[in-house]
Amino acid sequence: MKKKNFISQTQVVSVVLITGVALILAGTAYYWSMPLLEKTKKSMELQDAETFLLDLIDAIEEVAETGDVKTIETNINGEFIILPDKDEIIYRIRSPSLAYATTTYVPINDIPPFKKKVIVFSSDETKEVPELNKSKSVKCFATLDCSKEAFIFDTSTCAVSNDTYYNMEEIISTKDPNIKYLAITSYCDTYNLGYLELEKEEKLAGIKGENHNLVLLVKAIGNEERKMFVNMYRIISREIIDEKNQIGYYIDFVGDPKKIEGNTNIKIIISRESSDVIPGGSSFGGDLNIIKIKVEAYQS
Repeated sequence: MKKKNFISQTQVVSVVLITGVALILAGTAYYWSMPLLEKTKKSMELQDAETFLLDLIDAIEEVAETGDVKTIETNINGEFIILPDKDEIIYRIRSPSLAYATTTYVPINDIPPFKKKVIVFSSDETKEVPELNKSKSVKCFATLDCSKEAFIFDTSTCAVSNDTYYNMEEIISTKDPNIKYLAITSYCDTYNLGYLELEKEEKLAGIKGENHNLVLLVKAIGNEERKMFVNMYRIISREIIDEKNQIGYYIDFVGDPKKIEGNTNIKIIISRESSDVIPGGSSFGGDLNIIKIKVEAYQS
């Protein structure tokens, strides 16, 4: 379990809504209505996906509290993945319309469960990126060029693996492959701003009665033509602190990893296995209760 800190913050989720199209000519109605119906169907699928995952979170948190066994049966149309080693559940579903942010994960039901290092640039501004230094004595500097909508790196001083110019791309350090930044240049046009977002996620604890043990995040990933999007949902576990006694509670997924994909019915069984206590292990210094939850999924 990673080290966690508490932070209070809010996120604004930008959503693109689908509008209806009024058709006058009867001869063109079929041509235009089929794509529109398909988009409406996909939009409903995304709404159903959100509802399913929020219901799943409620069920897991209830089992963690009561010890009861709960069962959920539903239809999926994508990839449903359980990753006990990471204490995550992932659901991917495709859509031809953009419904979520594409630059970073945004929370649906709570404040984010982690923080990341973000270096913000204004146009033509140069800043140091310490994690990408080739050595301790040589500093790596990056510059945002909004005229080219790209970040520019000095490859003689920066341990970057690909091109000098990056636009909405991942930057991986040749010095340490675990160091990854995402270059966000989409705000150049409007604000003359851009930022580098470090991929490393540092877990943040929440407060009991105010926050969830499990947070639902989502991000849309588009293809090059921007004609299809993969909507990536993540359920992430995080510590919750009781402020009265500084005791922490953490849901630990146990069992085997599982992946089910396609348009199929699935049955999910949620049960509580056991609990462990780590003295002084909470983020506030109290004991940390590890509640082990098994989430099993089967095609039905």
